[in-house]
Amino acid sequence: MVGRIVMPLLLAVETGVSRPDRVSMTPWPALALVAVVLPRAKAVFLGVIWAAGSPGSARG
Repeated sequence: MVGRIVMPLLLAVETGVSRPDRVSMTPWPALALVAVVLPRAKAVFLGVIWAAGSPGSARG
């Protein structure tokens, strides 16, 4: 989801604005880090909820 929203915006900005290379290259590593860490953080979070035995919204 992040890539489908952020990448087109980032590419639009990169092609429309002329800046120094070091300023232009700053968002790329941060975006890559988010793309790598976010799914794993979500899995850890859901694993902790499951291991704790938290009740869901469907009670029966």
